[in-house]
Amino acid sequence: MNPRERGSKSANRVTQPVHLRSCVTKVPASLLLQCGLCMHQMSPAWARIRAARFSVGENKRMLGQAAQKSAARSLALFTRNFFKSPAMLGAVVPSSPFLVNDMMNQVDWERARVLVEYGPGVGTFTREILRRMRADAVLVAIELNSDFVKYLGDNICDPRFRVVHGSAARVRSILMEQKLAPADYIISGLPYRNMTDSLRREILEESRLALHADGSMVLFQYTRTLLPYLESSFSSVKLNFQPFNILPALIFHCTR
Repeated sequence: MNPRERGSKSANRVTQPVHLRSCVTKVPASLLLQCGLCMHQMSPAWARIRAARFSVGENKRMLGQAAQKSAARSLALFTRNFFKSPAMLGAVVPSSPFLVNDMMNQVDWERARVLVEYGPGVGTFTREILRRMRADAVLVAIELNSDFVKYLGDNICDPRFRVVHGSAARVRSILMEQKLAPADYIISGLPYRNMTDSLRREILEESRLALHADGSMVLFQYTRTLLPYLESSFSSVKLNFQPFNILPALIFHCTR
């Protein structure tokens, strides 16, 4: 074979680059074995991470389902009691978040130490009051309906919360029984329009006397029927309106 043919065959021969050959040949078998062992040891850790992520997702899903069931139960309880005694509730559904937020905005939460709620029902306002309250404040909820009293006692666990089965007309006596100072705020969802004239006047007068000197009573109604009674009981009455509620509501802020 002449030199030209040998050169041609050499040119056609495929050779690996030097740096690639060195990478292939210089990796020790022991290192490959160690990498395999590392991956084997890491697999349980990855499994635990995947399991933890699944557990968190599952917990969120279960909490969401529990919240939906709780909301459904409270709505069913509210509706059932409305049809049993509509005059006591005044509305077929609980207050909207818009009305709750507007009512809560009437309160100076930094100053509020003793709060009273009339007619908490299934806790639509109660939970939001507790969420915004100071850690050292107290909320006394006064409720006539025994079903609602039991529901609140079973479903709201907060050391600042006290539910009392009784009438708002006894608010001063209830505060004394609870060994509490006069109220900084009274928040009311009672349907005053459905009360007798004498009971309406009694609750408003007792409420005024139960307030601290610079305390306030905040309430909502669906008509202006109560306005003359409020103006005769309190030194100042401010009126606001919330249209995004079933029914649209008037908000009254009364100071002693």
